[in-house]
Amino acid sequence: MMLVGGIANTFPVFLPPLLDEFGGSRAAAASAVSIFWLGGAVFGPIAGRWIDRVDPRLVIGAGLASAAVGTATAAIAPSLGAFAVLLGVAGGIGAGLTGFVPQAAVIAETYRARRGFATGIAFSGSMVGYALAQPAHWTIEAVGWRWTLAGWSIPPFAGYLLTLHHSLYFPVRGFTASEAATLLLVGGILSTIGRALAGLVSDRIGAAATGVGSWILSLTGALALVAFEVWRAPWLVYGYLVFVFLPMGSRATIVSLLALRIAPPGRYGSIFGLLAIGNSLGSALGPFLSGTIYDVTGSYLAIFVTATSVIVAATVSLVVFLRTAPRSAG
Repeated sequence: MMLVGGIANTFPVFLPPLLDEFGGSRAAAASAVSIFWLGGAVFGPIAGRWIDRVDPRLVIGAGLASAAVGTATAAIAPSLGAFAVLLGVAGGIGAGLTGFVPQAAVIAETYRARRGFATGIAFSGSMVGYALAQPAHWTIEAVGWRWTLAGWSIPPFAGYLLTLHHSLYFPVRGFTASEAATLLLVGGILSTIGRALAGLVSDRIGAAATGVGSWILSLTGALALVAFEVWRAPWLVYGYLVFVFLPMGSRATIVSLLALRIAPPGRYGSIFGLLAIGNSLGSALGPFLSGTIYDVTGSYLAIFVTATSVIVAATVSLVVFLRTAPRSAG
């Protein structure tokens, strides 16, 4: 989860050198991550069906191989378009076959009393990808983005609206590139802790209350960025870091538990795979929309306000689900 999901989560530190080498718009550069998550949306449900029928090791092994091929070939891409297709398609297949769906399906069949905590631990892997931002930044400065990405193709074998512009935004607000990467590293640690913590808290107070609480934290973080555009107080940046990243990975854990309300026995992998389409489509749309908003408006504030509106809509949607879906007996 760390190595495959980390490809997309660490992408912000690759964005500046990609723009420097290839040029083009931010939306075009971000399309690699959008294609990546579209692939995850397509192959997540497929993985869910396969997991219900075959050995999960075969499914996850195929995903690791695909992700490795995608990063290796993207490292030698001659153009931005080729880079986006190579990394996005093969990486997206890898994300679908190794990600939330197969892991949640296996855990749902194995754990009961501490299912939330077990899911949180497994899902926290992809959030560690943010913690790889600083090492990736150092490596990019030392040997370039191509060799850095190529190195990423070896380990597989052994959150997007608010974070895409991270390494471009904070340097123009007084932070160094290294400090911006360090913020992502700290964010990765917070996200990793938050994902496992969400599972533990869900076991104690329920996934419903945990889910609502996670979105309240996210809203606080988004508002901190909006406020920072008006009042450049450093503590607002730290508020963004804590309140955006801590709950960022929690929703996958929470949804995997809430899915039990609507998933009949023996169909969990397939049902959760369908639900995971929304997660992947949102991850695909976020980078592209973020880049497009900046290309059109030249404003970071417009991005932050849009993200805030999306968070409010998501919170309302969760509340509607909780009021209408039956409670799980499992």
